[in-house]
Amino acid sequence: MVRMKRDCSNRDLIIVLIINLVIAIGFYWEHLDSGYSMLASDVQSIVPIGQKFDDPDLFQEDLFLNDLDNVRYYTPFFVQPMRYVAQLLDGDYLQALNLMGLVANVLYGVLWFLLFYRFTQNFWAALTVSLLIRGVVWLPGLEVWGITELWSIMPRTIFITFMPVPFLLLDNRKHLFWLSAFLIGLVFNFHAITGLGGILIFTVFTVGYAVVYGELNMLRSGVLLPALGLIMLGMLPFLYTYFSKTDIVAVDYDKDIFKDAFHTRIPLFFEDPLLFFKQWSIAKVVFYLTPIVLVILLGLRDSQMMNKAKLMVLTLMMILLVSSISIYVERLANDIFGTNIRMAFQMIRFQKLAIIPSYFAMAYLLLSLKKYRHAIPSISILFIFILLVAKAPFFDKVPIIGDDLVRTILPRNINIVGIEKRKTYLPIDQMMDYISKNTEQEDVFVGPPIIRASAKRSVILDPKGSASLIEGNPRQFVRWYLDRKEVDAMKTLEDKVSVFKKKGANYLVTREEIVQGARLVHQIENIKLYRLE
Repeated sequence: MVRMKRDCSNRDLIIVLIINLVIAIGFYWEHLDSGYSMLASDVQSIVPIGQKFDDPDLFQEDLFLNDLDNVRYYTPFFVQPMRYVAQLLDGDYLQALNLMGLVANVLYGVLWFLLFYRFTQNFWAALTVSLLIRGVVWLPGLEVWGITELWSIMPRTIFITFMPVPFLLLDNRKHLFWLSAFLIGLVFNFHAITGLGGILIFTVFTVGYAVVYGELNMLRSGVLLPALGLIMLGMLPFLYTYFSKTDIVAVDYDKDIFKDAFHTRIPLFFEDPLLFFKQWSIAKVVFYLTPIVLVILLGLRDSQMMNKAKLMVLTLMMILLVSSISIYVERLANDIFGTNIRMAFQMIRFQKLAIIPSYFAMAYLLLSLKKYRHAIPSISILFIFILLVAKAPFFDKVPIIGDDLVRTILPRNINIVGIEKRKTYLPIDQMMDYISKNTEQEDVFVGPPIIRASAKRSVILDPKGSASLIEGNPRQFVRWYLDRKEVDAMKTLEDKVSVFKKKGANYLVTREEIVQGARLVHQIENIKLYRLE
């Protein structure tokens, strides 16, 4: 493998560090007084896992946190550092995540800049694309790419923050190649779903580079096999935790009922690659394919550019192919061995990484303008100016500029147009504060999952919480489904309340009015807390 120059000047690195530090502090500052409503729903279910580790007496009657064994498999590389930071902040998990976001925002920008710089050797091209790759992109499989404010700080974001590191160390010298292989396996532990895609990209790039550039010595068994072994070694923490804490062999529950339950939580397109692929919007396909097509066209006159295009196309095709066939492989294994492996619906989600080659294509397209003396710096400065004004209402209906891709790159407090300050402590947060101060730890709630993280109270029957049981405890997942069917069969809210009480609930948080069977305890705007009697 050709040794690519890695180092940019100290001045350039300091500039990039300052830019990303300013962005990170801006996001951090916005959420110093936020409530748990500012967290993504996934993280509202992750925080209580840390709280349960801290105090096993919490959530004794909870849907999925009644037993820590239900969640021990879940990304310990994220949960345990989150716990450690929270302990430094007197158990404040919200500000722990805010502080983790501060660090992640800096590292994300700097590491992706260094990676783009390694492949372009151009400061302005690397800076521009490293800013663009921050922007939030909503992708098939209910997935998201990018890093922005507090809600985006979750396991997948931490993985893509560190994803550049193995590629920065990748080299034809065996010890660096092996180190990079170990690190891509290690980083996988932050988010196994996205991590599998990262490992695939690392493998495809390594093999593809060796073939395209004639560095076939990298494919010798004495070099490649140890690298594959080191990838597995890096993955071991998650693999051990997952397979020792989940049961994919014993099926002591009704598989047909499990399948029905599964489909109430997971859309059908997760089990059908064609339906999943149709989730890609035409606009996103055009946006991300166009740069690659343009690089191919440039490659018709430039062999070096064509080699880059080959690697990008190969990587793109392998991501789409492997993520899709995982569905059929799992189905075949379950049919042959009578198991109920439940991983493919997760694996197909790493299809989101198919957008990565396009960012490199954008960097190469910028680099192709290098012959025009001031073109790349001018484009970069114009892009930064657009970021500073993109949140203005004037751009609401302007394609790309008015989309999250651009508008989420900078915090709201870094702009040159007047923007109304957003509330980050909402009525639901006020209700959670009331619940935490005026109810008992042993009380059981029906209501939104934020109750767990913010008020530290058990919640039952919620669909969000049930998702953790699909892999962690399928028997309990089936019981949840049967309980929900019983609730859904009730025609009135009052009838449902009677089922809630039968299942052990003491309180209900809702926006609806209850005539009988419950006493209104507290109300904040249209959010009501009822005591079930």
